[in-house]
Amino acid sequence: MKLVEMTKPVGETILGYFRNFERHIGALAVSEVADSSSIRRGVGARNLRRFEKLQDDRLGSVRAAQREPRLWRG
Repeated sequence: MKLVEMTKPVGETILGYFRNFERHIGALAVSEVADSSSIRRGVGARNLRRFEKLQDDRLGSVRAAQREPRLWRG
């Protein structure tokens, strides 16, 4: 699971773990950091002001994720 931080157009910031992407409606499902059983569904990906992928380590420090190389060579 990847930690993500999103800012909606109204200014609300959502911090949570990415669960899945519902592609038929273009929405993300994100679980809360403190409680993984509460999942927030229907966060629209199209109109987000900011979407950032983060990394957290075992000691709890959070930083922006580094770029990953693309391996597909189709």
